[in-house]
Parts: sequence; C-alpha cells; structure tokens
Amino acid sequence: MQLSEMINSIRSGTAGRDRIIAQLYDDQHLQNTIKKILRVGNGSEEDFRSILSFTLVQFLKTVMKNKELTINGSLNNYLAGIARNLWVQELRKRNKLPRELPEDFNLKDETPSVDLRLIEEERSENLDKVLSKLGKNCKEVLMLWASNFKMAEIATQLNYKSEGMVRKKKYNCMKELSNYLEEHPQLKNLLSL
Repeated sequence: MQLSEMINSIRSGTAGRDRIIAQLYDDQHLQNTIKKILRVGNGSEEDFRSILSFTLVQFLKTVMKNKELTINGSLNNYLAGIARNLWVQELRKRNKLPRELPEDFNLKDETPSVDLRLIEEERSENLDKVLSKLGKNCKEVLMLWASNFKMAEIATQLNYKSEGMVRKKKYNCMKELSNYLEEHPQLKNLLSL
C-alpha cells in the first residue's frame, strides 16, 4: 500500500485507522528497527511495546492534525525517527543516555521535529492540567521548584514566611501529585513518555 493511501485510510475514519495501525503494529521490519534502537540503553520487552505503541499513536496524531504532512523517504524511517526521539527522552529521564551514541543510532537523519514538538506540547498540556488539579499554590510552588528556583527565592516570590514553609508546601504538593497520578495511571503514562 502506498504511503498516501495509508494516510488517506487513517483519515477516513475508525475502520481505516484501525486497519492501518494493526498493519503497522504487526510490521516485522518496523518491530526490528525499534528493537535495534532500544539496544542503546538495553531496552526491555516492556520498553519495546511502550515505544512501539507511543510511536504509532504519535504518527496517528500527526496525520490527523497536520493535513499538509509530507514524509520524505520511507514510512519506516519516519517512524524510526519518532521512536528514537521517544527512546532518547526516556533514557534522559532515567539518566541512562550514553555519552556517545552508536553511529547507526543516527538521531539527526530522519528525526521528525514536528512530532517531537507535538509530543512536548501534549506532555506540557497534560502536566498543566494535572498541576491545576492540585490548586494554584501547589502549581506555583512546583513550577518554580522545577525551574530550579531556590527555596528562598520561592518564599520571596510567593510571599511565604520562610524557606521551611516552602519546603513543607513542596513536600505536601509532591505527595498530593504522587497520589493523584497513582489514582490516574493513564495520566502518569502520558507524562512519562
């Protein structure tokens, strides 16, 4: 099937979309490519399933959002670029990104920057929604803390009486955030990749 036919099928509705995703999910060449990418950092079988799924979801979102989408080269290379970006993000999160990547890992080649930007935007939107559930004070404290502000600076900026009060507020907010994410595992997954 031609790439343009696949894209049209995805945009045609649920049946076409499901058919194409099933076809891509079972594509042995794509599976082998993603497994090769996951060798960097010793990705597990669970990592493989997760990266494959998120790659296909991101591809679907891009096809649906970007009506002007053009893919230069093969679909396999395009999807491999998405998978590489996702895997690098995951390795960075785990602090396991090697200092030097193998030459065949090739991050520069077909890296779809539009997809990476969409992934980051979606993660940022989801994080904003989650933090908003915690309330304005928690959101402000955690956002400043995540932006590497010192406790004294946060106390001054948000009118807390002391650094100790900010530390206590941050601790309580982190606990509340953790509990919320445990109760909503789908959000936890969306924020992790």
